[in-house]
Amino acid sequence: MERALILVAVIVVVLLVGRWRQSRDGHVVSTVLDLGAADGSSSPPSRTPGAETSVVLEARDIVEVLAPTTPLALVEFTAPDCAPCAAVAAVLHRVAQEHPSVSVVQVDVAEQLDLARAHRIMRAPTTLLVSNRGELLGRVAGVPDHEDVERLVRRATERLLLLS
Repeated sequence: MERALILVAVIVVVLLVGRWRQSRDGHVVSTVLDLGAADGSSSPPSRTPGAETSVVLEARDIVEVLAPTTPLALVEFTAPDCAPCAAVAAVLHRVAQEHPSVSVVQVDVAEQLDLARAHRIMRAPTTLLVSNRGELLGRVAGVPDHEDVERLVRRATERLLLLS
């Protein structure tokens, strides 16, 4: 009886972890500053240290290694024989076709292991949105929706236009 309870507990934990991971798959984490307050003004909010949505992280090492030719690059970390990576590549290339300021760069984690470790790439596919100035503007683990990537790129483009 005791073994059965342990088995049931293990199954429940595994199901909960699986459900949590499934809910996070394709979730866009944006580090792009919000471009406007809730009242409609165009002034960006103040930066709050530690707030994931308002801190621009550094990605100069990615820019140095990959040398993107456009103001923004969608950097997809892939792995050999990764089926979801093909689906992500299709989404990213579609977004890049719609935005001439965006390029797509694929990085094999086996070939760029140090770069993957430096940015805590824990699984393939993982996509980073990086500016050519070395700013990490967004992150997606898993297969994102086209609309989510489109929204992230649009916000990043608006931010770059405000800064220039």
